[in-house]
Amino acid sequence: LEFDQLRPEAADQQWGPRMQDLRAEYVHRVDPKIQEDVGFAFDELSNRHAAGLGRQGMAVRQGRARVQLDEYQRGIEQAAPAMDQDTELAMLEQYADSLADAVDQGILTPEQARDQMLRTQQTVQQTRALRLLDTAPASLVQSIDEGANNLIEPPPVESLRARARSAIAQQNSATERELERQEKERETAVGDELRTMRDVAREGRTYAPEA
Repeated sequence: LEFDQLRPEAADQQWGPRMQDLRAEYVHRVDPKIQEDVGFAFDELSNRHAAGLGRQGMAVRQGRARVQLDEYQRGIEQAAPAMDQDTELAMLEQYADSLADAVDQGILTPEQARDQMLRTQQTVQQTRALRLLDTAPASLVQSIDEGANNLIEPPPVESLRARARSAIAQQNSATERELERQEKERETAVGDELRTMRDVAREGRTYAPEA
């Protein structure tokens, strides 16, 4: 029971020496004639319990490794909006290595690792696409046309493309309105200056434009 409360690493380290001490203690308490039988019985019980502890320890290690993988995945997804492409690639490569280790250790099947990697890449692509939609919709359309968002399902990609084109149209419209406003201001300023020049000339004075 005392080993059930220990961390798997500590239980592995302490199990052997502790069982040797207990075996010697129990065997030497009984009649020498049955010491061998008691020793066999103790070994059988010890091995059975050791197998149970081993399974328990494996479950704990696997659970801990899964939590670490989930935390790393969430870290990538949370950092995605601010990551540049090089950082994104580096973090995804590290995550892929962690998934490969999990497969080697029997924590994940190859199919589970592939699915987790795909979901993470999809989330990162989706996050990057939304960032471009806000900051550079033309770049988003270009990246979609070039297949840079190939892991996102087709309907969402087409929706992103349509939203990006709408944003581009709005930007162009806003630019045109601003140019028209500036042109009107320029025309008004020129007209005001011409009227001032005319008034000054009528008064027989010399026009001196403002700096």
